[in-house]
Order: sequence, then C-alpha cells, then structure tokens
Amino acid sequence: MSRDPEQLSQMEKCTLMEALILTSNQFGDYERQKTFIADILQAVNRIWLDAELKQVFWGVEKFISYIGLDRRPVEPSQNDQNGINRSQIVYCINTILAVIKRSKWPENVEVAQKGGFVLAPSTCATPILRNPATAHVVPLIENLLTLLGTFNRIWMPEFIGRRSPEFGHAYELPESEKMALLGITPPCTDQLDSISIRQPLERMQTFLTNVHDNGYHILGNAGPSLGFEFYNIDCLADMLLKTVFVNLDAIPDYRLRPVIRIFLKSFVQHCPKECYSRALIPLLAVLCPYMLQRLTARWQIINQRYENSAESEEDNAESQEVLEDQIVRQVTRDYIDLIGVICQNRKLVEPLAGVDGMEEDFAVVSSHDDSLSELGVLLVSQQEIFTPIIVFVFTALSLNDTTTCNKAAPLCWPLLKQIIADQHLTDVGAVHLLQAVLHGLQQHGEHESCQSQLLTVGLQCYEAMRPLYPGIAATLLQVPNCTEAMVKAFDERILQSTPNKQASEKKKKDMFKKLVAGVIGQSLGQLFKKEVNFRNLPPLFSKRSQQRAHQQARVDAEPDAGLSSLFAPQNESRL
Repeated sequence: MSRDPEQLSQMEKCTLMEALILTSNQFGDYERQKTFIADILQAVNRIWLDAELKQVFWGVEKFISYIGLDRRPVEPSQNDQNGINRSQIVYCINTILAVIKRSKWPENVEVAQKGGFVLAPSTCATPILRNPATAHVVPLIENLLTLLGTFNRIWMPEFIGRRSPEFGHAYELPESEKMALLGITPPCTDQLDSISIRQPLERMQTFLTNVHDNGYHILGNAGPSLGFEFYNIDCLADMLLKTVFVNLDAIPDYRLRPVIRIFLKSFVQHCPKECYSRALIPLLAVLCPYMLQRLTARWQIINQRYENSAESEEDNAESQEVLEDQIVRQVTRDYIDLIGVICQNRKLVEPLAGVDGMEEDFAVVSSHDDSLSELGVLLVSQQEIFTPIIVFVFTALSLNDTTTCNKAAPLCWPLLKQIIADQHLTDVGAVHLLQAVLHGLQQHGEHESCQSQLLTVGLQCYEAMRPLYPGIAATLLQVPNCTEAMVKAFDERILQSTPNKQASEKKKKDMFKKLVAGVIGQSLGQLFKKEVNFRNLPPLFSKRSQQRAHQQARVDAEPDAGLSSLFAPQNESRL
C-alpha cells in the first residue's frame, strides 16, 4: 500500500484498518497497541493537524471555499481540486471513527493489569482502564470540534447566500433519509454503481451529511471507548459549548437530531460520576432550557397547521409540512430518551456478536426502579436544569404523538417524587402538573396503552400532592361531571383510610378513572354513541322445559322403570 496508495479506495482502506485494529486488540499489550495505532494515524495526523486546514476549519468563508460550495461544480470530478479536499476530510473522519470504535482494552481485568491498561485504581470494584488510542485521538478532537462548530455557523444568513446556485439544495436532507422519515421504501439500487453516477449536487449533499453525522459518531463513541481520559480533558465542556452548542437557533431540526441521538445520549450515559460537575452539568444547563423553548415553539406551529389544514391545498407545501412534522416528532422522542438516560437508573446491554456498531444506538434497559439516578438527584438542586426537564416531561404527555406520551409517562413519577421530597414544588406547580396529566388524558385517552399509563400517573400525582397541596382538589372539580361529593368520597377512601383498610391499586385507579371520565378523550367512532339497554329480557328457560326436566329427574331417580320385568324368566314363555 505504501508503494501504490491508489490500489485501494478510501472505503477499502478504512475497512482494512478496522480489521487490523481488531486483530491488534488481541495483543494484550498497551504499548504495542499504542505504537500500532500511531502508525495507522500517521497519514491522518499529517492532513488533519496541518496549519492550513486548521485555519479552514476556524473560518466559515474559508471552509465554504475549501470544499467548493461557492463555485460551479467541475466535471469530471477527478479534475476537481475542491473534490480532492473533501475526500481528504472524509478520509480523516472515517479513519478517526474506525480507530475510536475498534480500539479496545481487554475485557479481562487481570489481562488488562498485566498489559499495562490500568490507568489508576478506582473507588469501585472495576479499575479505571485506558485505551491505547487515547493519546493519538485526543489531539485530533480540537479540530473536530472546530469543524462541527463551523457546520453550525454555515446556517447563518450571511453565509447561506455565499453558496453557488448549483449547490442551493446542498444543505437539505438526502432523498433516502426523507423517504425513511416518511416511511417510504427506497428503490433497490447498486450502491457501487450509484456512487459513480452521482451528480455534483448529490456528492456535495452526501459529503455534508456524512461528515456532520460521523463527526458526532466520533464524539458519541469517545465516551465508551476512551473512558475517563476523554471526560477528563481540560476545558472539555467549554470547548463543546463554543462549538457544538453554538448557533443552535439557526440549524434545522434534522441537523440538531444527531447532536442529541448520537452524541449526547452516549456522552451522558458513559460519563463517570467524578466528572458530572465539570463535564455534564455545564452542558445540561444550556441544553435543557433551550430544548424546552425550541420544542414548545415547534409543537405550537404543528398544532396551528392541524387547525388550518383545510385551508392548504398545495401538494408540495403539504409534503414539506409532513416531513417537518415527522422530524419534530423524532427530535422530541430523542430528547425524551435523553432525559430518561439522565434521570433513570439504567444498565448497559452488550451489543450482539457480529453486529456492526457504526450506526447502532447505545442500548439501555430500565431497571424498573422508580427512583432517580445519582445524576438525576444531583440535578434537583440545579433549578435551571431540573425545572425545564420536569416541565417538558409533563408537557410531553399532551403532545400529539402517542410514542412521546408513552416514553414520557414512566419518567413523571420519579421526577415528581424527588421534587416533593426535596420540597421544591409550589402550589402553582402542583396544579400545573396535575393539569398536564389531565390534558394528556384528553389528548390520548382513546388509546388504551396511553390511558392506562396516564391514569396511573394521575393517581400517583394526586395521592402524593393532595395532603401537601390541597388546592389541587379544585382542579378535579373542573372536570365535567365531577362533583364535590365524588372528590370528597375519593379523598376519604385513599387519604383517611387506615393501612389495614387501604384500597388496592386497581380499585383506586378505577375510582380515579370515574372522577376524570369526563375529560378522557375518545376516538371519533365512539363519540355520540348510543348505548343499547334491554330492560326486560326474555327468560332463558321456559316453564315447559322446566316441567320436562322435572319429569326426567323423577324417572332417573327410580331404580326400575319396568323394562327389566319384560325379560324376567317367568315371562320368557310368553315371548
């Protein structure tokens, strides 16, 4: 390969490097693996750490010019110098991702200790291990973050206008991703053939999408792969805030989604407890209030579109609105998942053997514990973080998306229980949270799964808040057909009963359902349904059949009905 670098494509080189790194993991020798990875990243270091490329990443105008966004496309692509520049960036990004994904420390602790992988003893049973790739990857992180910050800034109006007319749609989603969001099966094509016949616009669009997403894949995999050393980088939170979190208002939702789904979920999930205060809390203090404001505004627009849907008759506008609607739903679900990672006690699930993890999400399984995680408890005292979290979770119950409702419902009780225990909930806040549950029942009551979860959440909220915040009883009185006598009887049953006479959860849930029945939403087919009642049903058994049954019982009760006498010996001569 060193004699003839052109004999393999970039994809083939990255695949070969991944295989070699996986093989080197079997060495069980930290220094040997570290030296091997240094050889692999030698070409990347020469390109990625070049002073000229660093200036390109820092300046948006220089970056646009470097990749050829402000120029007419050159054909054939082999003669395009800007295309060569793009290919070098792609090569560096893919190689860094391959190294950070495939380089591992030994799973056996004894082998890790013998091989020199132990960084320092830990307070827990498992020691802190180090990845042989960390020393070579960390110096590359700064330029990567700068590049991702530039991707955010290119959406500013003064830079959007610098695009060449031929690349006017280069920032849009690729057609394959649009079809996936809309649930349309893409046509079967040969990927190798399609690469060779791509038009300049498609090549630029693919470059921008892949570099952006793979950049966040690198950051998302840095946590589990590099471990403590990654989170312990000096001023990591500040660098992220100045790059990844810059100019978020300008970027579209489909560019924000990888930040949450690919990077932040993994970053939070694998962060060591010792790094919460310096690596996580500064990021969440910016992210959580911003996401509450952004998603609330997005859903207001969606609700207005549904109200005014009859006035729109343009097919193109409708298809674009449907696409934007789906993207907002996906971002909302991803953010709810992120809150679950922050607040719930969860455990990791090892990926299945033989499954490539380049595009996988980090799987987690809830431990069925209704208490907050250690990070969640820590955030309760951080009102600028915890308040937007609990407000959004309860608001998500009434969003016009059943999947979001199902994801948000299990988070409500752990959050509420902790905020009540710490006495951070006010009377107005208690009323607002109960109203959010009732709005959720009104929106999703027609769905059995949502209705069951919301009734459980509503009962838990009322039962926990009623003794401390008596004003929430007035909220139930606003429900149609719910009287003061019904609320009083319900309070006596669940609040004043002794432990021995405590009603079961099912009975309490049924009682609460009767109280809020007037607000539970119904499907269109169930509205104005006329109940059929039969006052006088005909008897199942007539008198004549009863008499016949009585006579048959008398016959069965007699030991001899007379038939045996016909065959007696004294009567044989008569036969």
